[in-house]
Amino acid sequence: MNKRICRKSQRKRKNQHGKNNAETKIIDFKLFKKAHIRYNCTMKLIEALTRFLEHAEIAKNQSPRTVENYRHYLMRFAAFVGENLDPKNIILEQVQQFRLYLNRLTDKKDRQLLQIKTQNYHMIALRAFLKYLIKNDIQTLAPEKIDLSKIPERTVE
Repeated sequence: MNKRICRKSQRKRKNQHGKNNAETKIIDFKLFKKAHIRYNCTMKLIEALTRFLEHAEIAKNQSPRTVENYRHYLMRFAAFVGENLDPKNIILEQVQQFRLYLNRLTDKKDRQLLQIKTQNYHMIALRAFLKYLIKNDIQTLAPEKIDLSKIPERTVE
């Protein structure tokens, strides 16, 4: 069985003879998410993204294409802010800087800027990820703070 040790969960206790013993909690991998919350172990952004994508695939039964797109959009965000960032340290300023980056990003194929609709897809994926974190009691930026860009209405000729 796959087990991990949460180092921050070590507690010193005095035994019957008055000596200090370090008690280490051994955590079952399946319960690691709950242990993360309970024992305040740090979780990296890339690990949280992986768990979110697994959740989207299994628990939410989203299509493989949706999960693939979420992975693409969120990995682009992780590369922008840094994969080792703790999810609780995501702030609105970083999201705004990421939006600015997306607005100036050119497509590799035809050297055109990303469309506003594509930029919004990035924000939708990020909001879904933040909602997942909050649902799992991991403090982070409130997803309601992220607004989508207004898309001009299409004209029918």
